[in-house]
Amino acid sequence: MRYISSSSTNSGTSSIETTPSDRYDLDIAAVDVQNRVASVTGRLPAAVNATGISITKANDNFVFGAGFFTRDSRYFA
Repeated sequence: MRYISSSSTNSGTSSIETTPSDRYDLDIAAVDVQNRVASVTGRLPAAVNATGISITKANDNFVFGAGFFTRDSRYFA
């Protein structure tokens, strides 16, 4: 993993976000996270296990667009 960030609220909700390296397959990273969570589930408080743990996969890639033109309309893309 490249980095991990976490946050929690006064209501008891916590969120942990992991970010894999640039070229690491997101499907493999999701399985890695699921395996890590499964390995510590037995050590979590009963209330946490009763409420449940959810793991979601997100891809924050963005699309870059560019356009080229000249004032006399010789080149456009």
